[in-house]
Amino acid sequence: MAQKTKATVLIVFLTLGWSLTGHTAETLRADQLKRLESGEPVVIPIDLGDKPGQEFEMYGLIPATPEYVYKSIVCLEDYPKFMPNMEAIDILSRDANSLLVNYHLALPMGQSKKYRLKITHSKQGSEYRLDWVQVAWPEISESDSIKDTQGYWHLRADPRFPGKTFVHYRVYTDPGSIPFGFGWIVDVLTRLSLPGVLESTSAWTQEKKVSCR
Repeated sequence: MAQKTKATVLIVFLTLGWSLTGHTAETLRADQLKRLESGEPVVIPIDLGDKPGQEFEMYGLIPATPEYVYKSIVCLEDYPKFMPNMEAIDILSRDANSLLVNYHLALPMGQSKKYRLKITHSKQGSEYRLDWVQVAWPEISESDSIKDTQGYWHLRADPRFPGKTFVHYRVYTDPGSIPFGFGWIVDVLTRLSLPGVLESTSAWTQEKKVSCR
């Protein structure tokens, strides 16, 4: 497991797609940029009203090039080595710009969840993007899985942060039916895991051990 180092997390809301409508480094407030530069994690939950689940957006800095961070997150085979709660990943299919994968999560108190994702990734100019949406996994029961998750990584350089990647991470998760007394699973799958996702990815990029070529 990679040693987790401190990374910056700023979490706000956004929609999917290359046409970004949320904050950018240029539109963040001065106090938010100060947090970004100092490495202080900031998590802001989004009010979804009556919609089930939780949704967040995350901004951060990783001390590596966007190209290398992209290479690290596209190599999903490595995720069990550094991603929080990731027990195993099955790569079902892969082509130049997409993957079909099964996630296996190991959670506290002996709990586990698994689900199937369609992942697409691409480059536009000097910016990189990885998106995921949950797809059906008919062979498993609803209680073993979650109801829905989708989101993305958006990576780019920013001249104000030389030598670092400006990371924009968005995630929505609806865990579905949760047994009585296990409501904490919702937080583990969303709010509580977010800083660790960025911190662990940052640490992993420093180890320079990405296995994919």
